[in-house]
Amino acid sequence: MNDPLDLRNLPSAPPPADLWPSIEAALDKPSRRRAPRYLSMAVAASLVLAVVAAQFLDVARTPGTSKAAANPELQQARAASARLERVLRAQRDGVLDATSIESLAWMEQELGWLDVQLADRPSEAGLWRQRTNLLAEMASEYQRNNWQSDLQLASY
Repeated sequence: MNDPLDLRNLPSAPPPADLWPSIEAALDKPSRRRAPRYLSMAVAASLVLAVVAAQFLDVARTPGTSKAAANPELQQARAASARLERVLRAQRDGVLDATSIESLAWMEQELGWLDVQLADRPSEAGLWRQRTNLLAEMASEYQRNNWQSDLQLASY
Protein backbone atom coordinates (compact mmCIF):
# COMPACT_ATOMS: atom_id res chain seq x y z
CA MET A 1 0.00 0.00 0.00
CA ASN A 2 0.99 3.57 -0.56
CA ASP A 3 2.08 5.28 2.71
CA PRO A 4 3.56 8.65 1.70
CA LEU A 5 3.77 9.93 5.29
CA ASP A 6 5.36 6.71 6.54
CA LEU A 7 2.74 6.33 9.27
CA ARG A 8 3.33 2.58 9.61
CA ASN A 9 6.71 3.20 11.17
CA LEU A 10 5.37 5.35 13.99
CA PRO A 11 5.90 3.86 17.44
CA SER A 12 2.83 2.27 18.98
CA ALA A 13 1.68 3.93 22.18
CA PRO A 14 -0.99 2.37 24.40
CA PRO A 15 -3.80 4.64 25.58
CA PRO A 16 -3.67 5.91 29.16
CA ALA A 17 -5.14 3.52 31.71
CA ASP A 18 -7.76 6.00 32.96
CA LEU A 19 -9.04 6.90 29.48
CA TRP A 20 -11.86 4.36 29.21
CA PRO A 21 -13.58 5.25 32.53
CA SER A 22 -13.68 8.93 31.53
CA ILE A 23 -15.15 8.06 28.10
CA GLU A 24 -17.69 5.75 29.74
CA ALA A 25 -18.70 8.46 32.23
CA ALA A 26 -19.13 10.97 29.41
CA LEU A 27 -21.32 8.54 27.47
CA ASP A 28 -23.53 7.86 30.49
CA LYS A 29 -24.36 11.54 31.02
CA PRO A 30 -27.62 12.66 29.44
CA SER A 31 -27.12 14.90 26.45
CA ARG A 32 -28.47 18.44 26.73
CA ARG A 33 -27.52 19.54 23.25
CA ARG A 34 -30.60 18.38 21.39
CA ALA A 35 -33.81 20.32 21.60
CA PRO A 36 -36.84 18.31 22.65
CA ARG A 37 -38.71 16.78 19.74
CA TYR A 38 -41.98 18.43 20.71
CA LEU A 39 -40.40 21.86 20.35
CA SER A 40 -39.48 21.38 16.71
CA MET A 41 -42.92 19.90 16.06
CA ALA A 42 -44.55 22.94 17.72
CA VAL A 43 -42.52 25.33 15.56
CA ALA A 44 -43.45 23.43 12.41
CA ALA A 45 -47.13 23.30 13.36
CA SER A 46 -47.26 26.99 14.16
CA LEU A 47 -45.62 27.85 10.84
CA VAL A 48 -48.19 25.75 8.98
CA LEU A 49 -50.95 27.46 10.93
CA ALA A 50 -49.53 30.88 10.09
CA VAL A 51 -49.37 30.05 6.38
CA VAL A 52 -52.93 28.72 6.36
CA ALA A 53 -54.18 31.74 8.30
CA ALA A 54 -52.37 34.07 5.90
CA GLN A 55 -54.21 32.45 3.00
CA PHE A 56 -57.51 32.97 4.81
CA LEU A 57 -56.54 36.59 5.37
CA ASP A 58 -55.95 37.10 1.66
CA VAL A 59 -59.41 35.72 0.88
CA ALA A 60 -61.03 37.73 3.69
CA ARG A 61 -59.18 40.91 2.79
CA THR A 62 -60.59 41.18 -0.73
CA PRO A 63 -64.25 42.02 0.01
CA GLY A 64 -63.40 44.48 2.81
CA THR A 65 -61.10 46.76 0.82
CA SER A 66 -63.53 49.66 0.74
CA LYS A 67 -63.92 49.46 4.52
CA ALA A 68 -60.14 49.47 4.96
CA ALA A 69 -59.75 52.47 2.69
CA ALA A 70 -62.07 54.46 4.95
CA ASN A 71 -59.96 53.69 8.06
CA PRO A 72 -56.41 55.13 7.83
CA GLU A 73 -55.42 53.53 11.16
CA LEU A 74 -56.27 50.12 9.73
CA GLN A 75 -54.29 50.83 6.56
CA GLN A 76 -51.29 51.92 8.61
CA ALA A 77 -51.43 48.80 10.81
CA ARG A 78 -51.67 46.53 7.76
CA ALA A 79 -48.77 48.30 6.05
CA ALA A 80 -46.63 48.01 9.18
CA SER A 81 -47.51 44.32 9.43
CA ALA A 82 -46.49 43.71 5.81
CA ARG A 83 -43.24 45.64 6.31
CA LEU A 84 -42.35 43.61 9.41
CA GLU A 85 -43.13 40.35 7.61
CA ARG A 86 -40.60 41.29 4.92
CA VAL A 87 -38.03 42.06 7.64
CA LEU A 88 -38.70 38.70 9.30
CA ARG A 89 -38.30 36.82 6.02
CA ALA A 90 -34.85 38.36 5.65
CA GLN A 91 -33.85 37.59 9.26
CA ARG A 92 -35.01 33.99 9.57
CA ASP A 93 -31.85 32.52 8.02
CA GLY A 94 -29.67 32.50 11.08
CA VAL A 95 -28.47 30.44 14.00
CA LEU A 96 -30.72 30.48 17.07
CA ASP A 97 -30.02 29.45 20.63
CA ALA A 98 -32.41 27.18 22.53
CA THR A 99 -34.08 29.92 24.57
CA SER A 100 -34.76 31.96 21.45
CA ILE A 101 -36.26 28.96 19.67
CA GLU A 102 -38.66 28.39 22.54
CA SER A 103 -39.75 32.02 22.78
CA LEU A 104 -40.06 32.32 18.99
CA ALA A 105 -42.16 29.15 18.91
CA TRP A 106 -44.57 30.69 21.42
CA MET A 107 -44.65 33.90 19.42
CA GLU A 108 -45.37 31.96 16.21
CA GLN A 109 -48.20 30.18 17.97
CA GLU A 110 -49.63 33.48 19.19
CA LEU A 111 -49.25 34.91 15.69
CA GLY A 112 -51.23 31.98 14.31
CA TRP A 113 -53.96 32.63 16.85
CA LEU A 114 -54.06 36.32 15.91
CA ASP A 115 -54.28 35.39 12.24
CA VAL A 116 -57.24 33.11 12.96
CA GLN A 117 -58.96 36.00 14.74
CA LEU A 118 -58.12 38.34 11.86
CA ALA A 119 -59.67 35.87 9.42
CA ASP A 120 -62.98 36.38 11.26
CA ARG A 121 -62.58 40.16 11.72
CA PRO A 122 -60.17 41.47 9.03
CA SER A 123 -61.06 45.12 9.54
CA GLU A 124 -60.38 45.30 13.28
CA ALA A 125 -57.48 47.71 13.73
CA GLY A 126 -56.77 46.56 17.31
CA LEU A 127 -55.97 43.03 16.16
CA TRP A 128 -53.71 44.41 13.44
CA ARG A 129 -51.85 46.51 16.02
CA GLN A 130 -51.40 43.41 18.21
CA ARG A 131 -50.09 41.52 15.19
CA THR A 132 -47.69 44.35 14.33
CA ASN A 133 -46.40 44.50 17.92
CA LEU A 134 -45.87 40.73 17.95
CA LEU A 135 -44.03 40.81 14.61
CA ALA A 136 -41.83 43.63 15.92
CA GLU A 137 -41.01 41.57 19.00
CA MET A 138 -40.14 38.57 16.82
CA ALA A 139 -37.93 40.73 14.58
CA SER A 140 -36.05 42.09 17.58
CA GLU A 141 -35.54 38.53 18.91
CA TYR A 142 -34.11 37.43 15.55
CA GLN A 143 -31.97 40.57 15.40
CA ARG A 144 -30.62 40.00 18.91
CA ASN A 145 -29.83 36.40 18.10
CA ASN A 146 -28.27 37.16 14.70
CA TRP A 147 -26.04 39.76 16.34
CA GLN A 148 -24.84 37.20 18.90
CA SER A 149 -24.25 34.49 16.28
CA ASP A 150 -22.34 36.95 14.08
CA LEU A 151 -20.16 37.80 17.06
CA GLN A 152 -19.59 34.10 17.78
CA LEU A 153 -18.67 33.40 14.17
CA ALA A 154 -16.26 36.34 14.15
CA SER A 155 -14.51 34.97 17.24
CA TYR A 156 -13.51 31.79 15.41
